[in-house]
Amino acid sequence: MAKKVFHKNVLRLIKSTKGRFFSLSAIVSIGVAFFIGVSASAPMMAASVDYYDDSYDLKDFTIYSNYGFKEDDIEAFKEGGFCKYS
Repeated sequence: MAKKVFHKNVLRLIKSTKGRFFSLSAIVSIGVAFFIGVSASAPMMAASVDYYDDSYDLKDFTIYSNYGFKEDDIEAFKEGGFCKYS
């Protein structure tokens, strides 16, 4: 019985404030659509950037060192097969 009264009160509230209800519904719908669009485009953008990087042979990562690199470090990195150019 309490649910029936609750539903009647909700419907009465929506009927008395139709404009506000539809405005809030529209705002929520636009927000959901924007979120879905941004979420769906992220993998496509990542694939596009990856293709661009590969086609122009751009670097994948950069190695930094606070103390610099010794020749042994550079040779070990070259022998590891991690880079084309050095």
